[in-house]
Amino acid sequence: MSDISAIRVLNFTGKKDEWSTWSEKFLAKARRSGIKDVLLGKVSIPKTNEEINEKTDEGKIMMKIFDLNELAYTELILSIDVSSGKVAFNMVKGCKNKDYTEGNAAMAWERLKNKYEPTSAPSLVKTERLFRQSSLSKNEDPDAWITTLEEFRMKLEDMGSAMTDDQFMIHVLNNLTSDYELQMVLLEKRIGNKDNPLEVDELREELNLRFERLSTQNESNNESKANEEQALFTAQFKGKCRNCGVLGHKSIHCKARRNHNDRQNDGN
Repeated sequence: MSDISAIRVLNFTGKKDEWSTWSEKFLAKARRSGIKDVLLGKVSIPKTNEEINEKTDEGKIMMKIFDLNELAYTELILSIDVSSGKVAFNMVKGCKNKDYTEGNAAMAWERLKNKYEPTSAPSLVKTERLFRQSSLSKNEDPDAWITTLEEFRMKLEDMGSAMTDDQFMIHVLNNLTSDYELQMVLLEKRIGNKDNPLEVDELREELNLRFERLSTQNESNNESKANEEQALFTAQFKGKCRNCGVLGHKSIHCKARRNHNDRQNDGN
């Protein structure tokens, strides 16, 4: 039997945009705890009423798988937020039946994947479209953008639509802002170059360096603007108007005085 008190839960709210990150973390944690093969269905999970001879080597292995499955299912069901992820929770809960009274972790994981990572033709078309339409926005961190593109790329590969590194980098370079025009011109020449080929990590690094320089430049410009505004404020008259009593202007510039003079001139 597994020790439930030792389980550290990775919370999943059931939102689709969280699945990619959460599932990656959950599988990484599953590998360390030894339940990843059970989750992915790489081993056959014994049924509850199946007779197992614990004295044999095969029986010992089956009992170990039985315990790992119980642990995997428990981790899954505890990880899902019941209030916001009710649908996901019920999908996992439905994998507990008379054949698997402690739940079937592989079945539960497969159901979640089918919901959050569908591999149907419409899903492939949608993912492909999202990838092609994705472009870097003004002042956006290129590192975060490329990470999003890589997630799309992995989804497409899982659906059987793989792309080469060169195709991926061409899309990146063709969808940068004008701030990266010099980097685009220099880097695109190296795509497909046998002597000095461009790698995805190098492309990411070059764009990150440019982004850092742009950020520093923007901070400098903002500081200069703030200094100008401060200098303008300092140069303003700090005394009180002798005419209306308001701070910030002299009586010669007083609007109230000018309005009074204008009315007198109109009367004359």
